[in-house]
Amino acid sequence: MKTLDRRALVVPVLFLLYVGAITSVSTFLSIFLVRDQGMAAALVGLGVLAQSLARAVLAPFVGALSDRYGRRALLIGSAVLSAVVTPGFLLVNDFGTLMAWSIALGLVQGPFFPVGISLLLDLTPAPRRQTMVALNTTALNVGYTLSIAPAGYLVDAGFGWLAVWSVAQFVLVSVVLVAFVRGALPRDATERNPRLLALTLHAFRDRTFILLSLVSFTLPLSLGLLVTVLPLHAAEIGMPGRTIGLLLSLNGVVVAVLMLPFNLLLERFGPFVPLPFAALIVALSELILRDGSLVSFATAVVLFGVGEVIFSATLVSGIAALTPPGARGAYQGAWALVSSIGFGSALLLAGLVRSAVGWSTMWTIFAAVTAVSAVALVAWARPMTRVASGRAGVVVEGGTRT
Repeated sequence: MKTLDRRALVVPVLFLLYVGAITSVSTFLSIFLVRDQGMAAALVGLGVLAQSLARAVLAPFVGALSDRYGRRALLIGSAVLSAVVTPGFLLVNDFGTLMAWSIALGLVQGPFFPVGISLLLDLTPAPRRQTMVALNTTALNVGYTLSIAPAGYLVDAGFGWLAVWSVAQFVLVSVVLVAFVRGALPRDATERNPRLLALTLHAFRDRTFILLSLVSFTLPLSLGLLVTVLPLHAAEIGMPGRTIGLLLSLNGVVVAVLMLPFNLLLERFGPFVPLPFAALIVALSELILRDGSLVSFATAVVLFGVGEVIFSATLVSGIAALTPPGARGAYQGAWALVSSIGFGSALLLAGLVRSAVGWSTMWTIFAAVTAVSAVALVAWARPMTRVASGRAGVVVEGGTRT
């Protein structure tokens, strides 16, 4: 820690607050819209998907923009606008207002994750990046835990209080950014200065990046299932909001406790080798949810936390390993696009499948698909490691990488 830029340690605090503000609303949004506003789960899923797509489409561009012009202003703008737009969920009462609010929220939240992760990587020496991403993810889950437990009680008191709780956290993010992320920030030097559009699209011309995105897509999808689908399942079988909040906070506790110890051990294997194990653990947690009891829910949440410990740090580190100098924001933005689609499509897919086959079979289907991705990750772990090793020191030229 003594060798790090002190500002690198501020970034996890920003994510702790920002994620707490987001998940306070997103975790209970389906309950508010389906139960209280009477909307169909599949339509709510479309709204969540629209939000994720808006965030996803914007992410590569804002990532490239931050590569070119800097990261701080984009982060402050995202936090301030999120505080303004997020409480609008209280005004959603039909599909039209849902789509308008969802798209607006996706656009204002779009810059924070790719630009924030890029800032963290800028401030961290390469050998310590997986550990710092693990520390950041620990902070993220602490923020989730500290925010989601009181949010469950606030839901029982009224969704207006939930909106206030979320806004307060966004405002605090802005204050921390202005107060503690000052001065010149480090940036990669490149021999060429590609046009902004070429930089934005660079990762999508990279066959290895596309392959990694395809075979690991079930991991952000599973996170969407945990955050947006599991609460709805629990509510439909009669669990109160406080129980759901406490249940989901178990995930944050597990990740916060295990994230750094696990990744300090896993760092020696590189980012790609541990990913298949994460996918298998996630598949098992989805399979356990077939039972539909409180015990099975708690067990699945804990198991998923173990899988998340592995994939949340290693996936970001894997993307960083594949990134040529000068394109960090663009690649993190491209991954944010992929992960946003995975996260955002969970409720829509689950709503459609559940309507057709019921909850138990739905969880079995998702578990099977995740297990298939684990097999694919085993097959491609070593080839992707070789590609990443060969890219050290490569400069962005706007061409395709293999």
